[in-house]
Amino acid sequence: LNKLFAEQAYEEDIDGQTSEVITVDTFLDKIKEMNIEEIDEVHEACLVKVLAIGESENLIRLSDLAQALKSGEDEDPMPNLDQEPNCNELDKISMILMLALTEYLLKSNIPLYTVFDGKIFNHLVRFPNGETTNAEIITSDNFFNVMKEIGIKTTGNKHDNLQQFLALGPDQTEIISMAKLKKAIGKFAIDERLRERAHQYYMEFVNSGEEQYEADSDFNCCLLYTSDAADDMQCVDLGGRRNIKKKKKKK
Repeated sequence: LNKLFAEQAYEEDIDGQTSEVITVDTFLDKIKEMNIEEIDEVHEACLVKVLAIGESENLIRLSDLAQALKSGEDEDPMPNLDQEPNCNELDKISMILMLALTEYLLKSNIPLYTVFDGKIFNHLVRFPNGETTNAEIITSDNFFNVMKEIGIKTTGNKHDNLQQFLALGPDQTEIISMAKLKKAIGKFAIDERLRERAHQYYMEFVNSGEEQYEADSDFNCCLLYTSDAADDMQCVDLGGRRNIKKKKKKK
């Protein structure tokens, strides 16, 4: 790294400590020069989000970059995408948000992929054993902003527990896995007890006068839950970009 950025690196005082740094622009320019096909704009944004420091978040420590590269060599960056999500890991706010998103898909009759249209990207995941797989992802910023746009949240602020639950991997919390999101919505769509528990948390919030969730409850207080909607939950459309064969009507 010292050789790679020999001409661009300089020393900067960061939090009372002198560190060798480069600017974010220098980092991005170097990636473009190296013509690494696997790194697209989404990857760049995630890298900068993780590595940028300083008051203007426009600097990157070479030591931080070296540590990130070392961590990538030592750890499996990707869990099993086929694994069923454990909804017991969700806190009360996350439960309410997932219930609201599931109900939104049902009531609006809009496919999940349409809701997040233009925000979903293909991400090439490379395992330590050399194997690769494609994963559909959305940045956490875009995910929570869409949740605001469709009226589930009143702000685009992130909820840490839900972000970690849907993250592509434990060290990739800025990237949300569409596979995990689909599986989680599917569980809320078919598990009546799960929906009832989420609805109970929602009613606790409504009856608490916002005191219990004051610090982290920027979801829309006008969420509705009806028995009719619950009966039809299994009809929620999780489809998206894939071609779906339609049944031919018999004449």
